[in-house]
Amino acid sequence: MKLLQEANPDRLIAASQDAALLARAAAVEERVNADLARPAHDGPATNERPIAYFSAEYGFHGSFPIYSGGLGALAGDILKEASDRAWPLAAIGLLYRNGYFRQRIDANAGSTSTGSTPTPTACPPRWSPTTTARRSRST
Repeated sequence: MKLLQEANPDRLIAASQDAALLARAAAVEERVNADLARPAHDGPATNERPIAYFSAEYGFHGSFPIYSGGLGALAGDILKEASDRAWPLAAIGLLYRNGYFRQRIDANAGSTSTGSTPTPTACPPRWSPTTTARRSRST
């Protein structure tokens, strides 16, 4: 989302007309769709009874800082495992209004922190009910 919000509109228009780039994007989409279409391993979830996973934080990528440590890392690992097994899963979390802070240790072993304020419009879009069922394995 941030890339699209900050990208130069002229570059986006040029990219939308680049046949080689569009072919690469189509190949990526085909791979993603094939991955989403693979059958689930045996497990506790079915399409009729998907998993609802609740966590206060998720550590699945550094560009989406909604985690602060162990709990987020564990939740990210659980989401990855569910995705690897193709289990239908919806992850529900929190978007803290004041975000998280980044802690740095300086040369004198002192701690400094800088805050981050999440911008809801910079977050990934919510899926509609028709796309949620198809993409819920990795969300």
